[in-house]
Formats: sequence, structure tokens, C-alpha cells
Amino acid sequence: MNYLWHNIQTARRRYRWPIKWGILILVVLFVLYPRPTLLIRHIGHLRNLHALPDPQEPSLQPIKEQFDAYAVERGAEDGTAPLDAVEQFVYELIPYAWDWEVWGVADYIPTVREVIETGREDCDGRAVLAAALLRSRGIEAYLVGGNGHIWVATEFGETMGPLGEASLTADDDGLCVDILGFFNIRAVAFGIAVFPWTRELIILFAIWGLLLPHHFRWSQALLALYLLCSGLMTIRLAGADIYAQHMNGIFWAGGN
Repeated sequence: MNYLWHNIQTARRRYRWPIKWGILILVVLFVLYPRPTLLIRHIGHLRNLHALPDPQEPSLQPIKEQFDAYAVERGAEDGTAPLDAVEQFVYELIPYAWDWEVWGVADYIPTVREVIETGREDCDGRAVLAAALLRSRGIEAYLVGGNGHIWVATEFGETMGPLGEASLTADDDGLCVDILGFFNIRAVAFGIAVFPWTRELIILFAIWGLLLPHHFRWSQALLALYLLCSGLMTIRLAGADIYAQHMNGIFWAGGN
């Protein structure tokens, strides 16, 4: 390890920094997606997002029957009533869980079958199931998103916890994404705040180690590590509740 470190640190700058960036990228990918196959599937699902809420999925049929009975029981069969009903139904049927709890990765948007099989999901999985149920009732539903959140839009309105203006739309015209609007500083800060801190420390230690010069004093190195940890803590505290305007540190999460 010392030999490898020495070779990297003494290499010419034009070689040294590309190597360091490559190492950092590999570390980040490993931390976020320890199951690389899920990253490949995730990308495939994103490229075909509109087709993901498949109302013809065989495993959806018993869920559809439950929802039909649920809607009748609550008199939610016409107009916008099914939107409120499907939201409550999915919330009750599929408890909320982060993707790293369910899939072990930072983010994964599942198919209808996968949502039903796992029995718990975050906003995107719940939205996929809700859209599929609405489509099975003849309602044109599609996925939209913003601020790192996914919900469902229809001709009658929106459901599954809409958060203002959508910066992602997956409809018949294809996938349209405003990257800066969807992954804004608030969404990024919140993601950092809720992601497992142990995984984030792996990335932080990698950054710290790669930034160290060939010859360094441990006192300076430890001070740099302390500052990096303090910065991570500040972001996690500020981003923990991006809508709590009374928080003193909310500025760091992009608040007003």
C-alpha cells in the first residue's frame, strides 16, 4: 500500500490527478451502489420511466381489487376522489423506507412487481404503484418530480404528495428533466442529511487521503480531517429538515 501511495504521489501532475479522480469515482460508486447491477437496472428504468407504472403487470391484479373495494368503501370513484383514495391506499399498503434500507443503494426506482414484492418503498416506488393503479382505472397518470421527490400527475390533478412545480416529467412525449431544478441544493443537502453517515465517512476519508500531499505533518492532516468532518456535520444538520425555516443552519441547505 505504501509503495502504491508513493508511486501515485510522486507521479507527474498530469497523471497524478486523473488517477486520484479515478480512485475517488470508484469509491463513490462503491459507497452509493455496492450492488452495481442495480445501478444498471436503475438507469434502464429511468430511460423508460413512463412505461414503469404498468397496469397490465399480473401481480397488480389482486392489489387493484383491494383498491377498488377501498375506493367503493370511501365513495371515491368519481372526479378527483380516486386521487386522494389511491394516495391513502398506497401509503397504508406500502410503508415508507429509504432505498438503502430496501435495496442497499442510494437510489433505485423499481417496477410495479418489485414494489409489491418488497412491500415497502420510498416516494418513487409508491408513485409507480399509484400511477399503475390509476391507469388500471382508465385514468391517464404519469410520473413527475421536483426537489428530489417523485409524485403522480393526472388530468384531474396531482397526488402522492406533490411538491410545487415539477422539474421532471415522464409522459407520452418522453422524459423531460431540468437537472438543476430537480437536484437543487436543498434536495442534495437533504439527501446528504438522511444518507447513512457511515457510508459518507468512507467518501470523506477517501477525499481526505487523496488530498494529502506526499510529505505532510500529521497535525495539519488531522486538522484538515477535522474541518472536513465539521463541514459534513454542518450539511447534515442543515439539510435534516429543509422546510424548517427557523433552523439557524438552513442557509447551508439553500433556504431563504
